[in-house]
Amino acid sequence: MATADLFTGIHKAVRNLMFTTGLKLQNLDSGDADECLSIMEDIHLIFDLFEEHARNEDRLIFPLVAAHEPELVAALEAEHHAHAPLIAELRDAMDQLDRAVTHDLRIVALARLRIAYFDFVGEHLRHMNREEREMLPATQRWASDEELAGTLGQIISGTSPETYATWLRWMLTALMPTELAGMLRGIVQAPAPLMAIVETVAADVLPTARWTRARNMAGLDQQKAFDQHAAA
Repeated sequence: MATADLFTGIHKAVRNLMFTTGLKLQNLDSGDADECLSIMEDIHLIFDLFEEHARNEDRLIFPLVAAHEPELVAALEAEHHAHAPLIAELRDAMDQLDRAVTHDLRIVALARLRIAYFDFVGEHLRHMNREEREMLPATQRWASDEELAGTLGQIISGTSPETYATWLRWMLTALMPTELAGMLRGIVQAPAPLMAIVETVAADVLPTARWTRARNMAGLDQQKAFDQHAAA
């Protein structure tokens, strides 16, 4: 049975982004135009990343299971489509806040936006839990670690460097050291530009001691020392 995990890391990144944005929305100063603009940008980023994530699941991950557990795949695909009304309500609430020209109107619009946002978040939290509870073990039952690694490679290669860096910013700060080490072991043979993005983002968002510990757990620093010794 395979052990590779295509869900937990990316879902931790999603939760990190959702929770951070949710807190920002809750204490937003409705009289500060820059704060209102910033929260709009954050939610638009969530839309963009969620659309990409759902597309990768539908096109690349779910097909690994479809022939064996079609009912599960159909149910999760249906949940992806069922998110549309929540997204539409959230977009409309954002438009209302954007159109609000007085303080009182912004207060009303912000209350609506907050409710719409947390309806959206609540549904996605439930959906991700189901994927981790049911689809994750299904992928490990029906696909090999090699197939799962190949699928991850397809996902990463289909993501722009800028978007990949954005995902990493939310993912790296949400992972335990053991998970960081596992991620590093999974991409240790990745092209140098990809590893450079990982190292750059990690240096920016993680305490040095935490990143060093993850690298040591993954054996990267030992391998680097071995390679340097061999080349001498």
